Amino acid sequence: MAPPPPELQSADRQISHPSLRQLQTGSPPYSLEQLLNLFAHPRYFFSGEVALSKRRHILIAVWVTGMSYVIDRIEQEALRVELGISTLPGWAAFRQQIIEFWPWFWLFVALTGCLAGLLVWLVGGWWFRLRLRWAGAENPNPHLSRLVFIYASLVFALPNLFVALLWTGVQARYTTAYSEDIFLSLLVLIFAYWELYSAYVGVRTWFTLDRRKAQLWFAILPGLLYIFTYLAGMLLLRSVGR
Repeated sequence: MAPPPPELQSADRQISHPSLRQLQTGSPPYSLEQLLNLFAHPRYFFSGEVALSKRRHILIAVWVTGMSYVIDRIEQEALRVELGISTLPGWAAFRQQIIEFWPWFWLFVALTGCLAGLLVWLVGGWWFRLRLRWAGAENPNPHLSRLVFIYASLVFALPNLFVALLWTGVQARYTTAYSEDIFLSLLVLIFAYWELYSAYVGVRTWFTLDRRKAQLWFAILPGLLYIFTYLAGMLLLRSVGR
């Protein structure tokens, strides 16, 4: 297995920033208490009392977020097939094994989740830091920016994985769960919006921002994008249904 990228390898050593030194100590982020704080009281989670900057904690968050991203991509590809839209090159060749057989589904999610998590950490973290600058932060620390981003992402990623695990126990295959259990799919969408709130609280906790600009870039615009994407998908489904 290839070693983690330099940014993740050096997570324990990139502590010249005072905030990062503070995040080397404290309780683990995956204790029940801190997970509850992440969802219910994100200000407490991002208060500096949790060891967010330890490499092993970051790797777990990156992997979980990556697996959630892969599950979303599988769902999107399943929807494209349902709508008769061409899928990703090569996807059709092994689509049936993944969506019809749970062990293959989870093997694919676990392995590709590593690469997807790395891309989310690098690209998503870069975009997150760019929005911080637009919101008024002066030269925000790249590593600290990514920490807030990746842990806030768990607010959606963990419920998304939980629903997939629940489907594994009660449904014979992914396609059955995807097409029949609409309620849980819609329920997970709530956490996508709650993730925005957690990210907003995180950036307001650690960075000096213009409040209105922070609301615009971390709450209003992403929320509108989610609404637009959902409505566009519903309209597309209705048009195909006719």
